[in-house]
Amino acid sequence: MNFFKKNNLFKIVFLIILIVIFLVPIIVLGINKDKNITNSKSLSLEEFTNTLNCSNYEKYLINDDLISLSCLENNRYINYMYSANDQTEVSFKDYLKKEEEFFKKIKELIYLKYPAFIADVLTKLDKTNIYLFKEDELIIYFYDYEITPLVNEDLFLKVNYMEIKDYLNIDFNINIDYLNEDGRAIDLNKKLIAFTFDDGPSKYTQDLVDVLNKNKAGATFFMVGKRLEEFAKAVKYVDKYSYEIAYHSWNHQNLTRQSLETIQAELLNSQEILNKLINKDFKLFRPPYGSINNNIKTSLEIPFILWNVDTEDWRNHDSEYLKNYVLDKAKDGDIILFHDMYKETVEAISKVLPELYAKGFQVVSVSDLAKAHEKEILPHKSYRSFPK
Repeated sequence: MNFFKKNNLFKIVFLIILIVIFLVPIIVLGINKDKNITNSKSLSLEEFTNTLNCSNYEKYLINDDLISLSCLENNRYINYMYSANDQTEVSFKDYLKKEEEFFKKIKELIYLKYPAFIADVLTKLDKTNIYLFKEDELIIYFYDYEITPLVNEDLFLKVNYMEIKDYLNIDFNINIDYLNEDGRAIDLNKKLIAFTFDDGPSKYTQDLVDVLNKNKAGATFFMVGKRLEEFAKAVKYVDKYSYEIAYHSWNHQNLTRQSLETIQAELLNSQEILNKLINKDFKLFRPPYGSINNNIKTSLEIPFILWNVDTEDWRNHDSEYLKNYVLDKAKDGDIILFHDMYKETVEAISKVLPELYAKGFQVVSVSDLAKAHEKEILPHKSYRSFPK
């Protein structure tokens, strides 16, 4: 009986030993697999940096464990990550815990920064992408992407760690005071021009807004007072997407042929309608046909905005012609006149905006153009352009 007990005990011990022998390596491999260490060879930081293909590199301390090293070679950034705890090279993908959500957020931020003709290509994320982690932000550099029209600028995205902290197993230094890169924000390094649209709102207004918004372009819509309530939905749509709304008379009459009393009454009536729709007032006035005189200027407490580039899209219903005309005429500080009345104008805007971006222009509203070029817009004055 004792023999059998001892024999069973021996079998149990032997079985436990076998389990330990087989399970321990599996557990260890599983841990390493979860962490997915890029290079299992242990190296000190100094030894690791000596292996880099960089003549000079910048070092960033992400946290107590992770160190990011980057260098610029042949006008391209190269990035490495080193784990002090594991004494080895790692990849940021080793720390992804919500991969799908991470890349969804990156694509969202790409579309916030870039016009669609660029963002549609970059969000494929199928070329060379360098993920450079710094102390308080991630910078993604995009290489080898074919953009049409050709864009002569570095393509990159800055991502605050607040945006991605939930998708990575990394303890980041969080900076809560930040702004995401927004393609609508004014870039003083670009040539600035204002697009303006007269005679609306109309059935094309929302299409224009969609095209502008898709291309990260600003604009000013000079609206006719008596059309505001008829196209109230369009007025609210323009305002929803932060486009400037300005005044273009009550019913498109030549102001110089009207009495001052009529002009003032119509402006007041239009102001009340706009205020009822979006709780805002007209700040700028474009006289129909550009017809204005000193008596009208001095009588109204509002600035008058004219233009220096007229596309005559009311005459030229050819989107290709309009595109080429703007590309030929546009220069820094211009105010360009279109009309919010024709589908060919919408088509022309869709065609010309990517070309202008590629040529280093940013399309903005009248007020943003004046502010960026440090020009004050004053009541009783008229303006045709805002050059630097």
